[in-house]
Amino acid sequence: MLETFLTEYMPFSKGLSKNTVKTYKFTFRLLLNYLYEMKGIDADSIRFSHLDFDTINGYLLWLENERNCSVATRNIRHTALSAFAQYAQNRSIDAAMTFMNATKRVPVKTAAEAPRTTFTLEELKILFKLPDIGRETGLRDKVMLNFMYASGARAQEICDLTVRDIQFQDDITKVTLCGKGDKTRRINIATPAADLLKEYLNHRGILNDLGRHIFSSQTHEHMTASCIAVIYMVLSINEGAVSAPTIITG
Repeated sequence: MLETFLTEYMPFSKGLSKNTVKTYKFTFRLLLNYLYEMKGIDADSIRFSHLDFDTINGYLLWLENERNCSVATRNIRHTALSAFAQYAQNRSIDAAMTFMNATKRVPVKTAAEAPRTTFTLEELKILFKLPDIGRETGLRDKVMLNFMYASGARAQEICDLTVRDIQFQDDITKVTLCGKGDKTRRINIATPAADLLKEYLNHRGILNDLGRHIFSSQTHEHMTASCIAVIYMVLSINEGAVSAPTIITG
């Protein structure tokens, strides 16, 4: 039932994103590890009756205390368990009743909101000057930093951005971003950032190549969010006056 939930129900019936499915899969991989390490139950022997309140609560505490997961991550794991419990109960009420009740009884923790690291205007000026525009990757980084500041886009949205998503007009430039859950939104960006982006697309010769990704790594056409995080990290390390910001990747 778990396999069907992860491979069929979530991606196709619910239409959830690959990242969400991946997160849910990891939740249950950790649960299998917990059951084996802490209770001596191997994967082939697990039944819904094993997933009682003490087990589910113990698993979530194990994530926090043994794996040093944050409260936010703990709550994500809890959400995944609850989703599967509801799915299972709809298909086998008697078998999944214990599991369903356990997920309901375990409370969702309130996570303290950590302040995001932000740049001052002076730090922004320094940041935009850091990339070496004499190198192809330096030019890419300069344009990307400007675009991220102008758009407020998440790292994954930057990775997925294609030429098709940019609509250059005389007085305004519109950008279509695809975010969490494959939800799209339209934003406008300021003219200086739009002009810089258009120059970059012309430089790469892809202004009319609608399917091309705007920002690519040295080895892959489709850049990853971790690559963007590394770019920020390297730039901030090279310039001690700039503190590395939190990169929003989801």
